[in-house]
Amino acid sequence: MTKREQKLMELIRRVHGMVENPDITKTRQSQVQLGTILGNTKDISYRELVMEGMAAEWISVNRPHMKKYIILYCHGGGYSTGSSKYARTITSKLAMSTSMDVLAFDYRLAPENPYPAAVEDAMKAWNYLMLLGYGARDIILAGDSAGGNLVLTLVLKLKEEQRLLPRGLVLLSPWTDLTCSGKS
Repeated sequence: MTKREQKLMELIRRVHGMVENPDITKTRQSQVQLGTILGNTKDISYRELVMEGMAAEWISVNRPHMKKYIILYCHGGGYSTGSSKYARTITSKLAMSTSMDVLAFDYRLAPENPYPAAVEDAMKAWNYLMLLGYGARDIILAGDSAGGNLVLTLVLKLKEEQRLLPRGLVLLSPWTDLTCSGKS
């Protein structure tokens, strides 16, 4: 292994150790710090906001871009960690590659806030976009891991309420078996 490869492996070990901590509060803090560092680029602007007491942020490219469609992003983290800041590495890439604005929100986390808190918060973010004048067909829902599960749950809730459904879904390694009873 070259010296450069050794340094890279050491960096990966340190970052992994920083994020994978048995203390959930420290894990959450480390994820926010990591996302802020890795997601920081001059090509993207981040604008924080609060929706009915829920923290969120707009992620936009600093160039002319499509305003008609928007991505509503649900972060991963097993419903117990993660945040819009931690998801910046993904949300920034989504904004850059699609030239669309991304709205990421910080749903309430377990165990302090058990089910259905995250689903209620996802619906709050959806309704916020409706109030801004976006139609259901203007919104693409995206999420990774537990956020992918939250996207699917939100769509089922919209369908149950006989509301219009989003233009599309982007699921990045969605957590679909919360019972962990599947073979994979």
